Amino acid sequence: MMYTTSSDILAHLETSEFPQIDMIVRTGGHLRHSGFYLYQSPYVEYYFSEKNWPDFSEKDIDNVIESFSNRNRKF
Repeated sequence: MMYTTSSDILAHLETSEFPQIDMIVRTGGHLRHSGFYLYQSPYVEYYFSEKNWPDFSEKDIDNVIESFSNRNRKF
């Protein structure tokens, strides 16, 4: 089968039933993508935190949501 469009490719990925990714949270001070769902995240927003994931609190999640809601997204 030949895939000709981005929609064709996305329809055949294991994540095809999930909505597009809007935000990726990078913890531990890492300022890189790391290849996580690379094809599914062309317009993703990033949130970088120095905290390690186990130390991430409910307040930190609130900060991520607030940061996302204040962004002017351009697709």
